[in-house]
Amino acid sequence: MIYNFTEQDIIKTYEYLHTIPEIEFQEKETCSFITDFLKKIGLSPVSCLETGVYADIKGEKDNGKLLLIRADIDALPVTELTDVSYKSKHEGVMHACGHDVHITTLLYAAKVLSENRDKFSGTVRVLFQPAEEGEGGAEPMIERGAADGITAAVAMHIDPLNPVGTVIYRNGSITACPDNFAIIIKGKGGHGAEPEKCINPLVIASKIITELSALKENYFMDKECLLSVCTCIGGTASNIIPDFVEITGTARAIDIETRYALRDKIKETADSVCKEMGGKAEFTYCYLYPPTVNDEQMNNIVISAAKKTNGISGIKELEKCFMIGDDFAYFAEKAPSSYFRFGVDGKYLLHNAKMLPDKKSLMIGCRLFVNIAEEYLK
Repeated sequence: MIYNFTEQDIIKTYEYLHTIPEIEFQEKETCSFITDFLKKIGLSPVSCLETGVYADIKGEKDNGKLLLIRADIDALPVTELTDVSYKSKHEGVMHACGHDVHITTLLYAAKVLSENRDKFSGTVRVLFQPAEEGEGGAEPMIERGAADGITAAVAMHIDPLNPVGTVIYRNGSITACPDNFAIIIKGKGGHGAEPEKCINPLVIASKIITELSALKENYFMDKECLLSVCTCIGGTASNIIPDFVEITGTARAIDIETRYALRDKIKETADSVCKEMGGKAEFTYCYLYPPTVNDEQMNNIVISAAKKTNGISGIKELEKCFMIGDDFAYFAEKAPSSYFRFGVDGKYLLHNAKMLPDKKSLMIGCRLFVNIAEEYLK
C-alpha cells in the first residue's frame, strides 16, 4: 500500500496529542482533533458518547468481513515530569499510559487504508474510545451500536519496558478483571489511654490486612490471581481510638470462577476476623471489566502481519497474563479478537510521570495496523 506521509508527519501529530491529555469522558479536544483528521482523509466519522468516535473504511468489494481496530484516547491524572518541548499543557494530566501513541498509529493507519481502498476487500472500523482508564467507555459504545456487525476486533497497548517493535501476545486471557473492594470495620472508639474500654478497628484492620495478604498463598496458589490492599484510612488524632476504619484494595483474576471465589474469600476473612475481635464489617465489592480473552486464530493473524512489518524487532509469547484490566474485553466478547502489547522502549513503567515512548515506534505501529487489516481481510 502507498503511504502518503512522512515519519515527521506522524511524529508531529503524536507530539500535539501529547500536549493535550484529557481524563476519562473529558476528551473533547482530543475527540475534536480525531474527528477532523478522519474527515480530512475522506471518512464519515460517527459520534458515540460525547467523546467517542468511529468510522468505517470500505474496501473495493464487500467480502462480509468487518474488522474493528480500537484505540483508547483518555489520559491520566498525573503531573508530567519530563522536560520535552511537547510536554502536557494540561496541569496535572498526562498521557502516561501511551494512549497518544494508540491514537496516532491508528489515525495514520486509517489514512493509509482510506487512500488504498482499491487494494483490499471488506471493511475496517477504526474506533477511538474514551475512558479506558476509569469508568469504561467500551461497554456504553457497544450499547450504542459501535460494535454492530463486526466479525473480528484488534487492539494494541504499548509496552514501555520492551524494545521498539516487539509484539507480545498470549492465547486465552491476556488481561485480568480489575475489581475493587472496600471494607468498613466498625469498632468502639474512645480515649487512647483507655484501650480496654474500646474495640479498636485499627487493630482489627491490621489483622484483616495480614490475612488478606496471605490469601493467594493459602487458597489460590494454582490460580493466576492477586489481591492488593492499597489504602487503610482511619483515625483523627494520636490519642483517639476511632469508631471505624476503611480498607480498600484490588482483586484480580483471569477466569470468572476464581473471580467469584476470591471475592467470597475476602468477605469471609473480614467477617471472621471482625467476629473474633468484636467488630463489624461492611463489605462492598465492585465488579469492573471481565478478562480480555484472545482468540488463537486472531493472534495468528497478528503474528503473520507482524512478520511482514518493517521494523518489528521480535515476537514474544507471554507465559502469564498481564494483571492489568482493559475494557477492550467487551469487544472481545462480541467477536474473535487479539489484544497485544507493542514495545516502545519508554524507559519507565506505564503510569509513570517520566514515561515517553521512542518515536521510532510510531511508524512501525502504523504499518502493523495496516498489515493486520490486510492479513485479516484477504
